[in-house]
Amino acid sequence: MLPAALLLLLQADPVHPDLADLAERWRAAMEACGVPALAMALVEGDEVVHRVTLGQRDPARDAPVTGDTMFYIASITKTYVAFALARLAEEGKVDLDAPVKRTLPHLRLADAELTERITVRDLLCHRYGLNSGPIVLLDAYTGEITEERYYHFLAEVEPRGVDYSNLHFTLAGRVIEAVTGEAWREHLKEHLFLPAGMTRTTGYADWMYAQDDVAIPAVVVDGKPVATPIRKTDRTMHAAGGLGTSIDDAARWLRLQLGRGTIDGARLLSERATEASWELLASTRVPGELGPPEGFGLAWQRGLYRGHLQLSHGGDYVGASAWIGFLPEVGLGLAVLATGGNGAQGLCELVATDVRERLLADDEVADPLPALLQRARAGRGRDAERLARAPAAAALDLSVPLERCAGTYRNEWFGTLTLELDAGRLRARLGDFPLTLTTPRRDVLAFSSSGPLEGEAVPELVDGRVVALTLELMEPTRFVR
Repeated sequence: MLPAALLLLLQADPVHPDLADLAERWRAAMEACGVPALAMALVEGDEVVHRVTLGQRDPARDAPVTGDTMFYIASITKTYVAFALARLAEEGKVDLDAPVKRTLPHLRLADAELTERITVRDLLCHRYGLNSGPIVLLDAYTGEITEERYYHFLAEVEPRGVDYSNLHFTLAGRVIEAVTGEAWREHLKEHLFLPAGMTRTTGYADWMYAQDDVAIPAVVVDGKPVATPIRKTDRTMHAAGGLGTSIDDAARWLRLQLGRGTIDGARLLSERATEASWELLASTRVPGELGPPEGFGLAWQRGLYRGHLQLSHGGDYVGASAWIGFLPEVGLGLAVLATGGNGAQGLCELVATDVRERLLADDEVADPLPALLQRARAGRGRDAERLARAPAAAALDLSVPLERCAGTYRNEWFGTLTLELDAGRLRARLGDFPLTLTTPRRDVLAFSSSGPLEGEAVPELVDGRVVALTLELMEPTRFVR
């Protein structure tokens, strides 16, 4: 048995000498930005050389962040899906340059010609900017997507040129399922996570949030962390944004990339195919302070950082934010995971900038912290305002008793709206997505959320009973009891 002192030494976070003083700066920024939990790891080549875990993973108890704490990483999921498809291509099971329709015969877009020729590679590099608000709502928030609804709304989609979109990767996930006969997240688990030793990476939110060592999406209100009303469920974990991971597993993901498809002696993808996934496939031009992004490879956003090639991806959702990037020419990789409201994304940017500037800059640069703090103060105010709306649900100005509103209402294409009477309050859910109800004027319900939804719902009454509600979603949408 190892001595206790040696065990502590082995468990200690590695510290890079050039970064040793930054943890206190980040801790102060977390408090100012309303970020309860933060984890970061720096990889050089095949070694984790710096790791920091700060804050509390669960606002309901004293539970510090660890290397194993799982965070929801949202859109960074796309990079794992693209890797899986590159591997299937190398095995001859998918042709990235074949039309998607060959694999998904139900595919139909508003552009008939593009329907016939769009390829898997086109999806993975966001070449045509296919997007659908209804699909994103059903996939990412309510969880009430079905194949019928998916293809119904897909048929309305027009190309917009190179543009980032979840839709490309929900299609890509369906390609994985069609060619393997496995659910996309099961395929990733068996053919990527387990072979790479990523045992704290999952596509199952219900399992993840049932674990003890998990970061609960949260914001800070009046100086105290509060769990967000909305949280991912298995139904809302999709192939464009459906993974959780720990900082130690994120470091393994970076080691796999910097190892050109190899980790711990196991080769998951050839060096040629790994490097090909970084190549520029679809160009964009977006301003960048320290080097403009060039566009997309296979999921990765490609650009230059102080003259060095950088591949990166971010992910954001209610109460959570993440960033993973690497510079293969200098052998550096960095992952930052956080919980928090509007300030979390900015804090991820701060940590990533601090580390890269310390290691790569040869001149003095402007400190990004003051601008971040200014944005964070405004963001914290918006978070607090949203959460403060909830108590108003107890005093709805309706001409009918609340129990006559309670019930289940359905729409063929947008799913289920549920109104529940709970301790004298009327609570609402659109699928898995909680809504807050208020009455700005008599018999008119306003709905809002800690996410993207807000608008009005007009009740229809027959004999003193609500029989339907029309919600302003992408368009007036009627839900019938």
